Amino acid sequence: MTKGIFYTTRAIDGREGKNLCRHLTILKRTHETVDMLTANSDESNKSKLAQDYGLFTISKPHNHYGDFYANEAKDMDDWMAVYNAINPVALKEYSALYLIGGLDLHRSNLGRFENRVGVFPNDRGQLKFESCGLHLVNILAMVKAHNEYGIPLHEIAYDPNEMSCDLFHPDVAPVKDKGYYLYHGYDIPLYGAHRLDSLQCWLEASTHPLFPEDYSNKTVDFTFGYTVLKESGREHYPEQIEAVASQFAKSNLFAKNEYLGTNTHVDGDKYLDLIKVSRFTYMLPSYNKHCFSNYRFLESIYHDCLPLIHRDCNIQDVGSSFGVLDDFTTLQSGRIPDEAERLAILGRLKAAMLVTTKMFR
Repeated sequence: MTKGIFYTTRAIDGREGKNLCRHLTILKRTHETVDMLTANSDESNKSKLAQDYGLFTISKPHNHYGDFYANEAKDMDDWMAVYNAINPVALKEYSALYLIGGLDLHRSNLGRFENRVGVFPNDRGQLKFESCGLHLVNILAMVKAHNEYGIPLHEIAYDPNEMSCDLFHPDVAPVKDKGYYLYHGYDIPLYGAHRLDSLQCWLEASTHPLFPEDYSNKTVDFTFGYTVLKESGREHYPEQIEAVASQFAKSNLFAKNEYLGTNTHVDGDKYLDLIKVSRFTYMLPSYNKHCFSNYRFLESIYHDCLPLIHRDCNIQDVGSSFGVLDDFTTLQSGRIPDEAERLAILGRLKAAMLVTTKMFR
């Protein structure tokens, strides 16, 4: 019987938790038993949420390294000393290790393009800060178990700009595609990330085979929500988005704009309800323009809402990954398809992108 264990740095009961847990469903296709590595002693409620959101069963949550961090690690000289002192034997029983949503700690300089790349754990940043330190201890434990026991380590970069484990100091960094594998929702050759159809797996599991929901009844032409943070390079987008929205008879726009000090955002469930009844939505580039917000795109086409794509978006990687570059080029052209073309494009995209074919390596 195969047995896996996963860890995530995201709070399961927090803002991103529900969406992140959708990427756990794929684990039940891979293992008979799945455990959860936790950062605190009492995680029973979060374990239940993970099961409810992810539509699978967690055998047991384990807090293997919380006491080690509190009693020993936080008083050590640096993170390399912590790595050397970690005893990974508790992870030896597993046939695979999963990090789902890793280092997304930008204020800690732990991001793909930040200055601790190639340095951590040869430093001591956040060593005494529990909110970050517990995560780093658990991740280092997984990396050490992989390095010492040869257990495959699979990392889903929920945000491709996370500092993945292969970006650690060479003395401890796992070697990509040699027992360590990095994934996202589409192939990103520049990052060495492989396509993993984890969201598609959840969508398949959440759809009732006999009574699938019908999203064909559209009462809104266009719905889109976005943010404009200061120094993000997005300050020119609102005018462009308004121009797109003005081409539709009935549209909804929601924006948080730090330059204007305005916020008309609605909660995620309300926004999704509007996507379900909308014919079109929109895609802006992520804050790193090399990346494409594929999970948002997949969720939209699942609900028969076709995303138009801003000209600044990089469509090459995602379009090539799914073999749909021609349709992506059409959606980026600035021309709004008529209803017949909209439905035809949706049909092709759903057939190519909403099936689970790419699993863990």
